[in-house]
Amino acid sequence: MIKRGDRKNWAREQFQGFENILMPSFSANYRELNEEGIRLDVRQSIAHGFFATLCAMESGMTPTEQRRLLEIACDEAGDDIHIGMSLAGESLEQDVAQLQFAESVGVSHAQITWPQNFRPSSHDEVVEFASALSQASHLGLVLLASENFAMRHLHPSGLPFEAFERLADLDNVIALQLGSMDAGLILECCERFCDRLLVTSMNFGMLPMLVQNFDLQWSGAWCVEALQSPEKPYANQFLDALRKGEMDTAMGIYWNLFPALAAMGRTLAANKRFLEIVCDEAADKIQVSFTLLFDSFEDTLEMLEHAEKVGASHALLAYPQDFRPTCTGRHRRHDTPHIRGNQSGPGHVRHRQVRFRALSPQPCTFRRLRSDCRSAEHRVHQGGFRRPGHDLRVF
Repeated sequence: MIKRGDRKNWAREQFQGFENILMPSFSANYRELNEEGIRLDVRQSIAHGFFATLCAMESGMTPTEQRRLLEIACDEAGDDIHIGMSLAGESLEQDVAQLQFAESVGVSHAQITWPQNFRPSSHDEVVEFASALSQASHLGLVLLASENFAMRHLHPSGLPFEAFERLADLDNVIALQLGSMDAGLILECCERFCDRLLVTSMNFGMLPMLVQNFDLQWSGAWCVEALQSPEKPYANQFLDALRKGEMDTAMGIYWNLFPALAAMGRTLAANKRFLEIVCDEAADKIQVSFTLLFDSFEDTLEMLEHAEKVGASHALLAYPQDFRPTCTGRHRRHDTPHIRGNQSGPGHVRHRQVRFRALSPQPCTFRRLRSDCRSAEHRVHQGGFRRPGHDLRVF
């Protein structure tokens, strides 16, 4: 077991490359975890060449299901890939219990995601909460900077800089993951923390500058599969070339991937057309779901109505970034079979779907969309996932 005092050195050696996200697979009726589906996804993460995969614990699971997900993932991973987790307790006590169980089954690191009802009045409260987690386990801890957390009263960015300055010195606080895409925030965090923490960003376009100026060595946790396949690991090759100083090679890969990167920031109109193409090709052969991830309630409703017209079957309800409900409470499972909410906002699904991904650096054409739909359908009917109820999720 890696001791708390050795975690920073361990992380410097191990956190190299990309970390993706492991979503829980469920049975078709959502009643139980699908073990073979989870194991398949771990094997896929290994095939992609990722150094770690992060179990999304906030994906609508019960505490028992959360523990079982970790057991399955760690058992399948063996020594081939590190298993991380996002803390998803509703209190410090629940987070401590999750950490200690995770350590017992082989998890290597945990991302600190603050409870939904955590409203610190000072930097001291942030430090006290995270310090208690640090003392409760020898696992490596990753600080998460996200504008989703209610800390703007401590700093305009939502990141409690004063608290993080103190937490960065704790022995097993190993990294800082930036969920924000703001360039100013990313640069200030690198300037402040890169000498003590492994700072990373999901902003793919900033990686060349961050590697050159701050020796960035990892990026995660996000759906890196959107940019590569195991046979064509473009993202891995891109970061590897950057780390070797082969800038021309790296930027060649980057510009080949640019159409896929641009597709991630599609407008509402483009999203509508994208969904039309997928639904048209899917027809009655495979269900199509999509993520409701828009900046306003009006856009969300407009997209939902359009999706119903073109034949989508169901949607993931993800809240806008500026959505701040006035009351809090324990989330309950939704009874509706068509729209399922999540516990912490954008990016988490209730069950695993066949993922539509841009696996080619070529521009995404209508013909290619139709081809990928047929490919996803073929994988399902060939039994590659060994479980019923699959559908095609578009992002």
